[in-house]
Amino acid sequence: MKNFVRFFLTVCVVIALTQFLMDLLIKQYALNLFSSVEKICLFHLILSLGVLTIIYTVHRLRPKYTSFAFLGTAFLRMGTMVVFVLPLAKAVEQTPITDVIFLMVPYFILTTIEAIFTVKLIRNAT
Repeated sequence: MKNFVRFFLTVCVVIALTQFLMDLLIKQYALNLFSSVEKICLFHLILSLGVLTIIYTVHRLRPKYTSFAFLGTAFLRMGTMVVFVLPLAKAVEQTPITDVIFLMVPYFILTTIEAIFTVKLIRNAT
């Protein structure tokens, strides 16, 4: 439980820093995004907390399958990212590169945090 709370707080801090940095970049460079910063950060927060909860629950019930839970939630995360990015493909803008960067950088950071969480759970179980 201690690991779960620590990583839960880590995800919340990373999301808060992400929102602060995105707002700063948008104001400084006058960027125009397809999705709002709040929507992007809320998407990442809900997705990450859901993934952490699923991995922790599987670890508590069936510790042998923790790594499979991580793989399954990684595919779930990838699928939801594709669904979230699809409207960008239909956007009027020719180069939505800033939108993709603002979505993908937190994605990789949060996926790394979830991988570290999973490894710590597996190490503590053995």
